[in-house]
Amino acid sequence: MPQGQDLKSKEKILVVDDTPENVSLLTKILSNHGYKVRVALSGKLALQSVQANPVDLILLDIKMPDMDGYEVCRQLKSLEKICNIPVIFISALDATFDKVNAFTLGAVDYITKPIEPLEVLVRIEHQLALRQFQLQLQTQNTQLQLLLSTTQAISSAADVEEALEVILIALCQNLGWEFGEAWMPSSEGTVLEYRRCWYGDVRFDEFRRQSEAFRFSLGEGLPGRVWVSQQVEWIADMTQENSTVFLRTQIATQAGLKGVLGIPIAFDHQVLAILIFFHKQEMTPDERSLQLVNAVATQLGSMIQRKKAEEVLRQQAARERLIAEVTQQIRQSLNLEEILDATVNSIRRCLLSDRVAIYQLGANNNGTFVAESVGKKYPQMLGKTVNPSWIQECFSTFSQGFPIVLSDVEKFNFTDDGIKFFQRYQVKAVVAMPVLKEERLWGLLIAHQCAAPRDWQAFEVDLLSQLANQVAIAIHQSQLYQYVQSANRELRQLANLDGLTQIANRRRFDECLDASWKRLRREQAPLSLILLDVDFFKRYNDAYGHLEGDDCLRQVASAIKSVVRRPADLVARYGGEEFAVILPNTDIEGAVFVAETIRQAISNLAIPHSGSKVCSYVTVSLGVAGSVPNLDLLPQHLINAADAALYAAKKEGRDRVARV
Repeated sequence: MPQGQDLKSKEKILVVDDTPENVSLLTKILSNHGYKVRVALSGKLALQSVQANPVDLILLDIKMPDMDGYEVCRQLKSLEKICNIPVIFISALDATFDKVNAFTLGAVDYITKPIEPLEVLVRIEHQLALRQFQLQLQTQNTQLQLLLSTTQAISSAADVEEALEVILIALCQNLGWEFGEAWMPSSEGTVLEYRRCWYGDVRFDEFRRQSEAFRFSLGEGLPGRVWVSQQVEWIADMTQENSTVFLRTQIATQAGLKGVLGIPIAFDHQVLAILIFFHKQEMTPDERSLQLVNAVATQLGSMIQRKKAEEVLRQQAARERLIAEVTQQIRQSLNLEEILDATVNSIRRCLLSDRVAIYQLGANNNGTFVAESVGKKYPQMLGKTVNPSWIQECFSTFSQGFPIVLSDVEKFNFTDDGIKFFQRYQVKAVVAMPVLKEERLWGLLIAHQCAAPRDWQAFEVDLLSQLANQVAIAIHQSQLYQYVQSANRELRQLANLDGLTQIANRRRFDECLDASWKRLRREQAPLSLILLDVDFFKRYNDAYGHLEGDDCLRQVASAIKSVVRRPADLVARYGGEEFAVILPNTDIEGAVFVAETIRQAISNLAIPHSGSKVCSYVTVSLGVAGSVPNLDLLPQHLINAADAALYAAKKEGRDRVARV
């Protein structure tokens, strides 16, 4: 489990020569100057050695049995993995042809025997320096190409997680890793959670699926250790480590993985993500790979931080748009049902949740879901009156204005009734935000995730909190509107009612007669009017007093109303002891019948009247007029006709009905 091992040790050199004396001399010269020397006594052994474990430079003799140096060089340059290792020929052959042949095959230098130690060292150091410079240029070029392609891809990524997937693909494809995964700190910052992965072999599907269930705390497993150290760490062969070093050894081994590398992506000493890469072979990264990885990780940290900042700004803009949208809806509509429906639809669209509902508390601890927006696959709650035990369990929390935020309801210790409620409505994760009206709990604004558990983000909870406040404002505004509407209705009623008799007053009579006249003029239908007067009412007041007179008028009005019951008809106090009855769609004969019925109903009251000249009880005289309204006549014509009929009834002896 190397971490920050010494990568500055002297380079490795392979000496290929079949003469032991030459091998011994070169080994001594090189070892004395700190080089790590390996030896191959034949061309075949040299190829096997360098393929198994590459070196930094090869010193190659030409004349060897079985395979000469030229053939070794030719085969070496044909193999992609080792073709860039510099080769220096050391040979007694001094002909121009031999040197040209060597350089043609790809050698970088040619030293003739007998050798001069100082010359050999200088030539080797020169070639190693060139090689190092070449590798640095390749590393920088690879790094720049990787950063350029990654930067472009990250810029077009929709969010941080998509950007991480872009990074995984780029690093796996450029560095030859077979499986890459990204872990990010949870919203609470307590554990690392599996976010994205990339691989090209479907045989890794099961490893990916099982890995998604893992969580790593600080210092736990390879991701947790890299989280703490903020340093690159690798395990050459995880199959040789115990499970405490790499917690997923068993499932990784089943997937055929061995080598693993952990890379922190950090910005300003804060870990943004941990990238883990796997290989099927045992793996010890070389200096070039580590330099590239560290350089890329440093650059990616700032890119990811910028992407996170962009995401925060997008979330803030979306939140502000939604709040503005709901606020505008509240301003434009005083219909609470419309406002609540629009609110839940907007929230579900913004949060991409499976259900958003508003629950209103009622009497006896029951409540009703008064608004809901839900996906087609899930059961509806709208209109259901329920008493979920989990709400009662959390009632104290809600009453104090605090929400309940659960990423996985199965991990919360609910009663059996609460568990059944969530199962019935397929709820996996929930945010329940209290809606307080005048500091009292009115209900809840609830968001559900039904497809799977969900880690609610802080901005999402904040958004629901702000919208719960807007809902409270809408409720208060709607109730005020309803109160005003009710007050206005009462005022209109008072303005149209006679205070004594509680029937329509003269103002209401005039409005109704005018409206009925216009309507029936269009329909060419009959309109009748009855005017009636309490006989000798002044004498009644003189005899019994005004209080008794008021009570008499109330009884007369009640008797008239008991007869006239059609919705379109109107009974009104016309003035003093006079009353009027408007009878739309009624001809004169029908009106006379109604008038006679009214006269009899009042007579049946048997209200004593000692001052009457026609009867010992209160009586009324009634005048009836009827007409089919037309453009040549006005409503006043009907009033004048009914008044004339009333005059005739009085003149004929009172306590009777007269018509014109």
